[in-house]
Amino acid sequence: MKKIFWALLVFVTCHNYAQTTTLPSEYVKAFVSQESLFAEDILIQVMPSSNGIFEFKLLLNSTSKTFKIKPLSFEEFDNKLESALSELLSDNTITLKTQGDKESVKHLVSFVYGQLITELRVDNVKPLIAIVSLRKNIPVLGKENNNEEPRNFGELKDYQADFTFYDGFIEKIMLKGIINDEEVVFRNIYSIGISSVRNVKQLKNVVLYSMYKYNIKGEEDYYRVKLGDVINYEEIIDVNSNDISPATQLVRLSPDNDHANLYKDETTKLFEAQVYSDLLAMFDEGNPNGKIQTEIKKRFNLNTRRHDMWSKVKWAFPGYGIAQYFDVFFEFSKIEQSNKFLKPQNFIDDEVSSSIVSPFFTLISMHQHRIFAIGGNLNILTFENPNTKMNLTIDAGFLFGRSGIKHYGETTTVQELKDIENINYIERYLNNMEVPIEAKIVLLPEKRLNFTIANKLSWFDIFDDNVKLVSLDKTNTVPKNRWLNTVSVGMNLNLSQTGRLFVRYKMTSEFDNINMNYSRLQFGYSFYLLQQNNVKKATEKFAN
Repeated sequence: MKKIFWALLVFVTCHNYAQTTTLPSEYVKAFVSQESLFAEDILIQVMPSSNGIFEFKLLLNSTSKTFKIKPLSFEEFDNKLESALSELLSDNTITLKTQGDKESVKHLVSFVYGQLITELRVDNVKPLIAIVSLRKNIPVLGKENNNEEPRNFGELKDYQADFTFYDGFIEKIMLKGIINDEEVVFRNIYSIGISSVRNVKQLKNVVLYSMYKYNIKGEEDYYRVKLGDVINYEEIIDVNSNDISPATQLVRLSPDNDHANLYKDETTKLFEAQVYSDLLAMFDEGNPNGKIQTEIKKRFNLNTRRHDMWSKVKWAFPGYGIAQYFDVFFEFSKIEQSNKFLKPQNFIDDEVSSSIVSPFFTLISMHQHRIFAIGGNLNILTFENPNTKMNLTIDAGFLFGRSGIKHYGETTTVQELKDIENINYIERYLNNMEVPIEAKIVLLPEKRLNFTIANKLSWFDIFDDNVKLVSLDKTNTVPKNRWLNTVSVGMNLNLSQTGRLFVRYKMTSEFDNINMNYSRLQFGYSFYLLQQNNVKKATEKFAN
């Protein structure tokens, strides 16, 4: 039985990782003479081997041609596919064109390559997501007046362009060239979304401005170019992703090197996890903050388009965006058993009896003893200022969670409280909900290091009518306060592309009573889950 199990496992593994597709007929016709009647499907199959060599096989009838690539690249794939296909057709006595127009069907090769590679899901393979190319004629324009066509000052000469892609955006653009015998440098004033087809269509409306003003017909003004006139962004369809933004990278284009392939992040970078410790709880046994906590988050880019800010406040934030992303996350705050359940506070109502004690809880204590929460945050507004290296985001969301309490009933006596071992505590879990709205400033002196300052106002409540909830004003009980405010400051240090250290301090208090508060000092490490998805190693293991 064990041998059968391993045999099935090897079969399933090989079946899953040997990807097969059909070459587009239009691509094959570019090689075949019109005199030759040919209507057969040609299959192409790829399988990664144990030493990192990718083996491709073309299949037609009972014949095949194989070629290998190491390291994997689109250019090498394109060249070897053309050679192998010509040989395969010749072996099947199919007449080839003496001069075929291969360039007109090159985009079909990109589609086949992207389809095969994205389905492999192996380590160190970034799916091809787009091809960016530099246009040949770049007009330099003046400013628009009353919806009139801007003046054209001619074409930019001797130009080259640098682009940086980061987190769904073209973050930086520097276009250098010559116009009217003057060297001009054009820059973007805010990041440009590139995560959707809609973003690509809007590139024609994005304006790059010259860094300095120039004397244009006796008037000092900026030169302008449209980004859609500078580059062409050709999407490669990916069966595994609806986000067409590439991984973080720098691209340099010039007339001599006018295009570049853009690759997606590894498919293993799906979820970001944060594992951290609360230092206040580590050095204080009575502190109920979780000693070891974890969060798992996934960000979905939504509307990554940025707009020009209104002229009166453009000096502060040149660009803004609406509903840029949605974060889904899960947090687990109470892994250890110590201080996991909240014990009630006690109130003596002298008007009833000086010996009868009524238990009660406060919402802020419930919030501190929350065991886990799951929910999401929607970005409402994003403001960006690359010059001051500062971003401001306003997010709102929801969280559903559970808090643990120890309850002894509706009342007890003072004598029973003194003899605490005789109290029969009952452990219960209470469902709760939090609706936060948060404003956060991120200071980015450099990519490896950033600082955050945030303020979050939350509506928080428990779904249980059988638990008495109040708030405290000095020593007196008052009606419960559902509004909590959290102030936080933090620092993040990127150690590599896959992980970063962070430290943050948070203080949560009742909105109108700062004396009712608790603090957290968290230190931890953030990394990507499934980062070591070693398909190649697994294939080697099963093969051996």
